[in-house]
Amino acid sequence: AEALVGLNRLSEAAAEVNRIRSRANLSNLSPSAISSQENLRQAILEERRLELAQEAQRWNDLVRYNRVVNTMNSLQEIDLRTNDFFNYSMDEGKVYLPIPQEELDRNSKL
Repeated sequence: AEALVGLNRLSEAAAEVNRIRSRANLSNLSPSAISSQENLRQAILEERRLELAQEAQRWNDLVRYNRVVNTMNSLQEIDLRTNDFFNYSMDEGKVYLPIPQEELDRNSKL
């Protein structure tokens, strides 16, 4: 489906996504989701996020589509040890070797 979207063959790409959705007893993609190349690409990324949860694919998807910085900085997560909000402070320098700031603070040799 991703390759078909890249080739701007939106109806074929939507058919592939809908095949996966029907297996899970979900309705087909909405008309707005398949109205443009960008909308369908976003719908596919969301499908991959759900379908491949816990399979370590999300990071690569975000990097591939240059969405990792915005996505990580928009997360609202809580540090379970301190109960404080956690900020990833993501920037382009951390995309290919994402070492958390907390770990960098612990080890000055990193």
